[in-house]
Amino acid sequence: MQWLPFDIKYSTLSKATQKQVDCLAENILFEAGHEPQEGKVAVAMVTLNRLSSGNYSDSVCGVVKQKTHYNGVTVCQFSWVCAGYARQPKSTDERWIESRQIAEGIARGDYEEYRAKYGTAMYFHATGIRPIWAKTKKLVTKTGHHLFYE
Repeated sequence: MQWLPFDIKYSTLSKATQKQVDCLAENILFEAGHEPQEGKVAVAMVTLNRLSSGNYSDSVCGVVKQKTHYNGVTVCQFSWVCAGYARQPKSTDERWIESRQIAEGIARGDYEEYRAKYGTAMYFHATGIRPIWAKTKKLVTKTGHHLFYE
């Protein structure tokens, strides 16, 4: 499924497209739910950059839930997937509402200023950890409690 901006309401989207928007919103929520708006948008941009790269799955949900196996260990592209956070967000949770609004806005083509800033970002991690892979990547920027890399 190709991810294209749309200018219509969520409720009028096909069920398949709604599912892709929901997967993006879940990724925003579980990776950056406590971050400011820019941090949420940046996580969404990494997700879509991976989708566009052709090196990951061919759908937003596929990119978000993609797992690989390395030396007998399952590795998730996004930590919450392997950590077992996958649960139905509460519709009244303000973090979910904002994450969903951002996912819908991204799909409409909103947040142009962030598209340019995070257009090359393919990876991120929380500032409190130091993954080995980060040593080989070019830092794009720090936003909130995350570092973003090309």
